[in-house]
Order: sequence, then C-alpha cells, then structure tokens
Amino acid sequence: MKKKFSINNFFLKIFVLATAILIVIFASPLFLNLNNYKSSFELELSSLLKTNVKIEGNIEYTFKTGPKLLLKSIFFESGEANTINGKIKNLNVITNPFNIFKKNFSFKTFYIANGNILISEEFIRVFLKNNKNIFKKINFKNIDLKIINRQSEIEFTSNNGKLFFNKGNISGVDIEGLFSNLFYKFRFKNKKLEFEIPSIKFSLEYLINNFKDKENFLQVKFANKIFFPGFKNVYFRSDIISNDKLIKLDDIKITSSTYSGLGSINIHRNFNPFILVDLAFGRTNFANVSDSEWVSFFNKDLFKVAKLINGNIKIKFKHIITENDYFDDLYIDVIFDNGDIVLNNVDFISDNNTLNLSGRFIQNENDSLLFFDSKFSTNRLKKLCIKVCKAKALTDNYSMESKGIFNIKKSKFIVDDFFSNKKLTKSEIDKRNQDLNVIFAGNLKKVFVLKNFLRLY
Repeated sequence: MKKKFSINNFFLKIFVLATAILIVIFASPLFLNLNNYKSSFELELSSLLKTNVKIEGNIEYTFKTGPKLLLKSIFFESGEANTINGKIKNLNVITNPFNIFKKNFSFKTFYIANGNILISEEFIRVFLKNNKNIFKKINFKNIDLKIINRQSEIEFTSNNGKLFFNKGNISGVDIEGLFSNLFYKFRFKNKKLEFEIPSIKFSLEYLINNFKDKENFLQVKFANKIFFPGFKNVYFRSDIISNDKLIKLDDIKITSSTYSGLGSINIHRNFNPFILVDLAFGRTNFANVSDSEWVSFFNKDLFKVAKLINGNIKIKFKHIITENDYFDDLYIDVIFDNGDIVLNNVDFISDNNTLNLSGRFIQNENDSLLFFDSKFSTNRLKKLCIKVCKAKALTDNYSMESKGIFNIKKSKFIVDDFFSNKKLTKSEIDKRNQDLNVIFAGNLKKVFVLKNFLRLY
C-alpha cells in the first residue's frame, strides 16, 4: 500500500537537514588550528592601528552565542612614536565561518575586556579621520585608558561601556568608570554629550550643531572649588565655534557663590595649546573669600594651574567689595608660560588709591618666589594712617615705588630698591627689609592686608 505524502514530515526533514548543514558550517572552524592564523591577525591589527601588534595567547572559535573569534593576550607597542601602547587580555571578534576560511578578518564589531591602553591625543584625531566605515560597535569591560599629549595626561580606569558608529562617525557612547578614583558617567547620543561625576556634583553638557552658521553649546555645573578662591557652586555656559586651529568660546556667562560675569575664551590648537581669556566680573565680594583660601591658592594651586595651561589671562573685576574698601576695581593681566607665571599688570584702582604690581613667579627648589615691581599712590593718606602708621601723616598725597623679591612660602621680603619722596640708601633699605619681615613674621595672611604695609610709614 502506497504511503500518503505528508507535507509536515517533508518540511520537518528539510528543517532538520538545513539545521544540520548550518551546524556543520558554523562548527567547521572548530577543527582548524586558528593559532596558525596569528600572523594574519597581527598584520591586520597592526595595519588598522598603525602600530606593532603581538598576539601572545591562543586564538579560539565559538558559536555558542553567535560565531566569534576569541583572541587572548594582545600587546600594542608603538615604540618611540608613543601613539598607542598597552595590553588587552581578551578580544572577541564577531565573524562568520566563510571569512575564517578565506582569511578575511573584519573588526567592525568586537568586544574587549581586562586591559590597559595608553593612547595619544594626536593618534585619536588622526585615527578617526582616516579610518572611516571600519567600526559598527565596540563593547568593552574593565579597561584602563590613559590619554596623553605633550603637556599632560588624563587617566580613566575600570571603564565599562559601548561605542556605536554610523558611516564611520561615532553615533553613540555609553561609558562608566573611575576618574581620579571618582565614579563618572559619559553619554553621547543625538549630538548631545554628557559627562557627570555625581559625588562632587560636577556635570558637563555639550550640544553639537551640524550647521556651519550655528555655534555649538557648552554648559558646566560644579559644586566644589575650582582654580581660584571663591570659585565654587559654579555655573558656566558658552557658545562654541571650532576648527582645526581654534576653539572659540563666545558669549560666556559665569556665575558662582562669589563671582558673576561675561567674556570670551580662545584656545589656539597646536602641540602646545595657547589660551586667551578675557572676562569681566561685576560687584565681586572678595570679603567672602577667607585669608586661608588665598594662602592655599598662592602656596599650592597657582603653580598647579601654571603647569596645566599656557596662555594670557585678562580679568576685570568691577566694583569690588573688600573688607576695608580701599579700591573699587581690579584688573589682572597674567601670562602662564610653561610653568612660569608672568604678571603683566595687576591694578587695584579707585578714585583715591591705586596699586600696581608686575613681575614674575618662579619656583626655585622648595621656594616659590615673586620678583616684583610695585607702585602705590593715594590722596587719602591721613585717613589711611589713622591708628596704623608709625608717624603722623602731614599730607594726604603719597606715592612710592619699590622692586625686589618676595618668598611666598616664607612670607619674606627682600626689597632691592625703594623710592617715595627720595630714593632710599642701602642701609635704609636694609632697615626697611628688617621692619617688613618683623611685621609679617612668616605669616602670608598678613600680606593681603594693606594696612600692614602702612605700619612702615
């Protein structure tokens, strides 16, 4: 008796056969010794990264969660170029069996875990520019990353996250890790970049505009102190225009617990970036800044800032508020030059009193020195001298000029030249130095109080 044809059995057999064929196809690389392909992988990675790549571990194949190659212990060594160096313990590359047999290896989608990478800022720029349409997605776990340039380095540790690419450009980023042992989050999606360190209440938002006639936008919020005494609880926002040579921050608005102002910043991009800052603050209450904050700034923070940036900083403080109201305005013009600090001008101004300071800060072994030229004038000397000056002021008008060295850490003056109504002799200058250092007695806080200098009159 002829068996009745069953369409269900027919398709079942077709399905089983197709499944068996697929299993054979996807399992076939398991029978290959993929370590024989090491040189091909090393050549491909070296060409991609423009550096020497060495695979010291085994190369394996799995299709349990999708066909992929498992590469162990990959080393990057760029030698003297120092563009990219490091080690990755695990590199998993999404592939298919046909490409393996053809030795056609692609790194469009891969996963890396447990490693450390040192990479230069210049390498990142050139790599993203020259390697279009290579990547689709990169996953990573427990990766330490250090980014360097000619002046500084920045390190992110224990990073986990994903990078997404579209037509050769980064279209999405989702990263978490540690920055200076502080947990951070980094996100990029829909042309909006966000960086956050929750524990110190720091957040940065950068909005990228694709239209050439419109600026990008930057916004920063930070609760802790930054750079300058009184700069805490800071809000910063600015429009940004950038090209290969210049980053220009326009229409800047800055507010903080002490300062509020407007201005602009230009960053000239080269191997040694140079920053031009022009800011104006209104009605700054310097009385809110403690003497200990000024001491810490000049003993520690000032030279840290000088090592981080090169540039010319110009700041106007209009209608300042101080404890004794000697001055109305303060203008600062300072150059940071490879660790040195040049005071072009520091001008305290009012209708009745003016003080000008210029010179250079230099670190000499364990000492921080200010080589200074100073000028002071007043038409209210009698009022200033009340309960302060050694001698009775006979006139309101007074002016002086002096130059010398001030040791910041020891709060010690060495005046080389002094002129008021007459030029002092060497013995008179020696006596002036002795009197100065008795008054300040190594206490930097006293240097920020004008009436302490008037005690010499």
